[in-house]
Amino acid sequence: GAFDESEYPMVDPTVDMAEQCLEYLNDFLREFEFKSEADRSAALCAILTAAVRASLPTAPAFNITATGPGSGKSYLADVITPFAGPDEPYRVSFPERHDEAGKLIITVLREQPPAVLFDDMQGNWKSLGPLNRALSSSTTTERLLGSNRTATVSTRMLFLGTGNHVEPERDMRRRVVTIRLAPKSENPALRSFRGSPAADLKKDRAEPVMCALTIIRAFQAAGEPVANVKSIGSFEEWSRHCRLPLIWLGLPDPAQSLIDQVSKDPEQERLAEFLDVWWRKFGSQSVTVRKLLAKALQDDDLTEAIEELPVMEGRYINRGRLGWFLSKRLGTRAGGLRLEPGESSERN
Repeated sequence: GAFDESEYPMVDPTVDMAEQCLEYLNDFLREFEFKSEADRSAALCAILTAAVRASLPTAPAFNITATGPGSGKSYLADVITPFAGPDEPYRVSFPERHDEAGKLIITVLREQPPAVLFDDMQGNWKSLGPLNRALSSSTTTERLLGSNRTATVSTRMLFLGTGNHVEPERDMRRRVVTIRLAPKSENPALRSFRGSPAADLKKDRAEPVMCALTIIRAFQAAGEPVANVKSIGSFEEWSRHCRLPLIWLGLPDPAQSLIDQVSKDPEQERLAEFLDVWWRKFGSQSVTVRKLLAKALQDDDLTEAIEELPVMEGRYINRGRLGWFLSKRLGTRAGGLRLEPGESSERN
């Protein structure tokens, strides 16, 4: 933290001042080539989030991705993270497994850095329990490395990641805002920035932070007018402080990527297609996995729908995986249909 209050003089939070502050913050982003204005808005939202992250119970992570190397992903992260605090972010590799995620979370969060940066990610944001919990709760409890004891730590810090063609998977889709960069140059790695926004922020971060706070305070002073946008569960306070103020100032919804990710979930779409075929073949009668697979041997549509699910072992459908997949999705709605527990003479 930075505790010299005199370095952060707060101005009257008026609409005019908020617009001036927005223009000032936009100047730090002027040389980045965003895919759309919604992506630029998401970057500004990351800046506001960084400035107030310690006072928010929860906030989504930010995924900075691009079509190729040299597009400025890591540099954009270096522009955003100083708003979270004067110290350097904690740079780590994204965990690959559940146990790795648990160790990383408890080790890193005990240090209480202002920001955690998964730099140069080689794969997607995998859905891993410890990281999921860190993004949807103000604290998390994990086992200490090499011990049977556990520790509870605060999660009130900024999480970011950078990588090419990276996107969140499964449950991460509702926990990550994506910022897309799309350089127009065929060789973006050879492009240089004329300004030095990251260096400028390290020299003097007080005024930029003050501007971020002024935008939020101006929105509050205006009575927090409600925008006609979809609510995002788990992140209501974050929306009030970091998302709605930008929409109030006329920017596109900075959380549009998160909404699109949840709305266009490929796994949900595959489940919907599978349930549609199931309905056409069986209606609402109870069906065991055994009967389902027996029908699939005689029905190409059903076979193709099952093969699109994560139940394959090589070229063959794994009966155990299919049973586990169905049991985990009881009550899930997809395409207007849902799975419910059924009964038969053989088993439930």
